[in-house]
Amino acid sequence: MAEERLALSRTDAPAAASVLSMLFQPLLTGTYLLVVMALLTASSLAQAVIWALATIGMTVVMPTLDLLYRLRSRRITDFQIMLRTERLAPLLVTLTWAGIALLAALLFGAPPGVTVALSVAFLNGMVLLSITYWWKISFHTATLAASVLVLAQQLGQVALLGLLLVVAVGWSRVSLGRHTVAQVFAGTAVSLLVTSAALAFLTARNM
Repeated sequence: MAEERLALSRTDAPAAASVLSMLFQPLLTGTYLLVVMALLTASSLAQAVIWALATIGMTVVMPTLDLLYRLRSRRITDFQIMLRTERLAPLLVTLTWAGIALLAALLFGAPPGVTVALSVAFLNGMVLLSITYWWKISFHTATLAASVLVLAQQLGQVALLGLLLVVAVGWSRVSLGRHTVAQVFAGTAVSLLVTSAALAFLTARNM
């Protein structure tokens, strides 16, 4: 199958591609964003730390434990889940935990930036999961592109320079043979559209 051939790692890829792909895998990118948004919008350092740890526990630690269980039980072939058909169940688990974290943020008064980040993550997750049922879209570029837009709303247009990093990560995924150019481009484009719409809605509601 073409997907299985694509999933085989390229041994001739530059080392920089492996480093970029590892540093900006979706769960880590989400961690970076939650920490930054907690620090930027919390009323105190203590509140920032509490909410960063709580939300990372739900949206990163729990999905990671699920991935480790699936890897150990051979339900997935590798930690990065390169085969599309193996992605659906773990992604549904991740989306569920993102929904739980978002609900907790809304109920217990998380810093506004944390709530925004979780809302964007949940909405993107629903759209990307739906696409993944049919096609292997890039979560690396999608998650990073969404993070850039969230930061740009908070920090200003200078944060849009982060889109250069999205291009670099997209290059890394193609170089490693994990995605096609179309898949990394689609991940970026879909995420930019969904995130822009989500941020406009949340801004209108003063969130």
